[in-house]
Amino acid sequence: MRRKAVIIFLFLSYISVSSYAQQKETEVTYVGNSGFLIKIGDKKILIDALFKGFAGSYELPQEVQDKLTLAQAPFDDVDLILVTHAHGDHVDPSMVTEHMKNNPNAIFASTQQLVDHLKDSTNRSIGFNPTKEKSDKKEIQGFSIETFLLPHGPDSRIINIGFLISANGITLFQTGDFDNEQYTFEEFRALQLPEKKIDLAFMQHYYLTDSPIERKFVEEGIGAKYIIPIHYHFTTPAFDSILIKQNYPDAILFKKEMHSWEMPQKETRLSNVKGDYLGQNPPGDVPVIFAPGIISVDSTVEHGYPTFSPDGNMVFWQSNLRQKEKETEIFLKVMRRVDGQWTEPESSPYGGMPAFSPDGNKLYFISDDTEKEKGLYFVEKQGENWTEPKSLNIIAQFPELKYLYGPSLTNNGTLYFFGHAEGLGSRNDFGIYRSELINGIYAKPELLPPSINTAEGVINWMPFIAPDESYLLFSSDRNTNRQSLYISFRLSDGSWTEAHGLGEAINSQKGERFPYVSPDGKYLFFTRWHGRDNEDIMWVSAKIIADLKKEVFNSLNNSSK
Repeated sequence: MRRKAVIIFLFLSYISVSSYAQQKETEVTYVGNSGFLIKIGDKKILIDALFKGFAGSYELPQEVQDKLTLAQAPFDDVDLILVTHAHGDHVDPSMVTEHMKNNPNAIFASTQQLVDHLKDSTNRSIGFNPTKEKSDKKEIQGFSIETFLLPHGPDSRIINIGFLISANGITLFQTGDFDNEQYTFEEFRALQLPEKKIDLAFMQHYYLTDSPIERKFVEEGIGAKYIIPIHYHFTTPAFDSILIKQNYPDAILFKKEMHSWEMPQKETRLSNVKGDYLGQNPPGDVPVIFAPGIISVDSTVEHGYPTFSPDGNMVFWQSNLRQKEKETEIFLKVMRRVDGQWTEPESSPYGGMPAFSPDGNKLYFISDDTEKEKGLYFVEKQGENWTEPKSLNIIAQFPELKYLYGPSLTNNGTLYFFGHAEGLGSRNDFGIYRSELINGIYAKPELLPPSINTAEGVINWMPFIAPDESYLLFSSDRNTNRQSLYISFRLSDGSWTEAHGLGEAINSQKGERFPYVSPDGKYLFFTRWHGRDNEDIMWVSAKIIADLKKEVFNSLNNSSK
C-alpha cells in the first residue's frame, strides 16, 4: 500500500481535476469605504473590509460589522483577508481577530508592520516586506500574491502596500492609499503592471480626474480592463461620481454598501496570441521559459511538456496546484488556434500525459475516470471530431504491469512508456518499456536495456521517442541526486548506445524532466524547477540532439577502429 501511495502522489490523482484553465465567475461586493468582498469562482477575498470607521464621520453600518465579525454570509468561508495598511478606515484589529476565530480557514496577509502589531498566535498571518526596488511575492491559499511598496505619503510611519492578486485566470490590483507623488512615472512604470494583464484595478478615486499626469499613471502605468474607485469616504477632495464617469465611463461605481457587480466573462480568444507556438519568439541554444503567463505560470507546477498537434493548431498540457495541507489540484488544459488566433486555455476533455500519434490522427492519454482501468486510452480523429475513448488494454493483457504512464509513439505505432512492475530494482520499480504494434495489437512490452534502465535505486522515466525511433530522450537521477535529461541513440541492429546527459546548457542544478521534441523537429521542450511549487516549461533549439548524435557516433566509429 505504501508503494501505491507513493506512485499516486508522484503522478496523478485525477479525482481532483478542475476547470482552473477556464475563467471563473467574478463578483465584487462593495463593503464600505475601500473595503470589498471579491468572489472568483469558489474563492473569496476580503480587502480592507474589516473596519468600523470613525465616530461622527463615516461608520460602517452595524449590521455589516456584525456579519463581518461573526463570519456570516456573505462573509462566510473567506479564504484570504488582505489589508493594505494600518489605518482605522481600512482595518480594525479586533474585528480581524474575531473574524479569524469564527472562520478558522482564513489567512490574514498585510504589511509585516501590521502583522507584528496583531501578534497572531494562530500562525495564520503572513507579512509582506516589499521595497521600492523589489516586490514581494507569495503563494497563499491558491492565490498568487505580489506586493509593491506604494507609499501613503511622505510620512513613512504607516507602510502602505499594493496587492496584485491572481487566481483562477483572473488578475486584480489594489493600490491602497497610494500617493503617486512619491513615485515618478518612470519609477512606477518600472513595476511593469500593464504586462500583468490586470483585469480589475481598485484605485483612489481622485486619480480618475482630468489631470494628464494621473491619467498617465492610470492608463499607462496600470492599464486595467475595469476600474473600481476606492475611498468613497474620509477623503479630500470629496468623492465625485459625475466627474469619474465623465473621464472613465466604464468605471464601476456603487451607490450603497453591500451592492454587487459581476465582471463580464473574458473573450474566448487571447487577443494578441497568434502564430506558431503561441506566437512566442523562437529560442536559440539557451533554454528559456515557454509562454510565460499563458502556459508557464508562477503559481503552478507545469507537470508535463506541451503536446502540440502535428498541424500546430492544438496544444495540451497539465498544471498542478500544490497547497500546504491540501490535496494537489490537477488541471488538464488545452488551447486551440482558430482562424489564426489562439483561444483561452480551457479544461481538456481527456486525461493526463497526452501524446499525439505522429500523423495527428490519434491522441493517447491516461484516463481521469477513476472507475476505468488504470492504463492508456486513445481517441481517433474523424473529420473535425474525435471518437469516444478506447482502452489499449495493455494492463489487462500483461498484468505484471501495475501502472503505465507517459506514452510516446513512433511513425509505425510502436509505443514507448514508463511503467511500474514489481522487482525492477529501480526507484519505485519504474522502468521504460517498448511495445511493438503487430497487426493492430500491441505485443508484450519489453523492458529497455540497462544502458537506459539503470537500476540500483535510480529512477528512469518520462520517455520521448523520436518518430523514426532513432533516439530516446528520458529523465533520470543516475549521476546526481536530481532529475536530469539523457539521450540514447538506437543502432541499426536495434541495440542502444549508453545514455548521455544533455549537458550543462540543459541540465541545471534545479532539476529537469519531461523531454519532448516538437512535431517539426525544431525545438526541445522540457520542464525545470524554479521553486518548490513552481515548475515551468522550457524550450530550446533541438540542434543539440544532432550535435550529440554526431559526437556519439564519431566516438563509436573511433573506438571500433
